[in-house]
Amino acid sequence: MYCLGISSRVSLKGKKKHILMMDMDNCNVTRAVDISTKMMAKNRLSDIYIIESSKGKIHLICLDKFQWEELMKIIIPFSDANWIKYRSKSKQLVLRISPKEEKGEKPKLLYIVKGLRKKVKSNAHRMILEKLYNIEIPKDEKYDDNSELRLHIYETGGKG
Repeated sequence: MYCLGISSRVSLKGKKKHILMMDMDNCNVTRAVDISTKMMAKNRLSDIYIIESSKGKIHLICLDKFQWEELMKIIIPFSDANWIKYRSKSKQLVLRISPKEEKGEKPKLLYIVKGLRKKVKSNAHRMILEKLYNIEIPKDEKYDDNSELRLHIYETGGKG
């Protein structure tokens, strides 16, 4: 089966920056909140959105923009080594936004860990999060003027 995913890349032209995205297997919301809180404390991040992509699988998304090397320093201590190795080759992260199985549920927002950082964020990723998860992200934050993002269609490796 094929799935639809979004890229971490913020701009399709010019300087390539990325938003923070993580894929965590065998995870629950309590562990995801703990990891998000630790990342925030160490790196002064903005809000982190915790999304259940399928049973036992969690995605973390923060709309702050980073250079690739800076992003890797933030997520490597908390990420699966195989996932990082695979994604490092393409210099972008991709998270699934469609069901993984034909009859599977689409990913859903579980929780938002509130951050304090006020930095320019990805407007395109804000827009897709609002549409996918039926949430409103405060407009008083600073966002870039980009409304484009890269989508990926790829074959899933099986259940879950």
